[in-house]
Amino acid sequence: MKTVSLKSSQEQLLINDAITQLAAHKNEQAVLAELKRRLSELAVQQNISAKGLKLLSAIQQPDFSVDYALSSMTWFQ
Repeated sequence: MKTVSLKSSQEQLLINDAITQLAAHKNEQAVLAELKRRLSELAVQQNISAKGLKLLSAIQQPDFSVDYALSSMTWFQ
């Protein structure tokens, strides 16, 4: 995420906030969910750049290995 650079200052602020939260050892899944939500709000308002929309699409793609691991943790509790 540190390599992501967006032209929109509002979008870059969201990225920087996510990086700060991750550096503070916050839950990665929670930070990613919040970033998705905030970028989605920009998309709904049509205030998102093409590069921001591409990032949103990329982070919304399912990651089956992570999803499976997270779901299996709930099975055994």
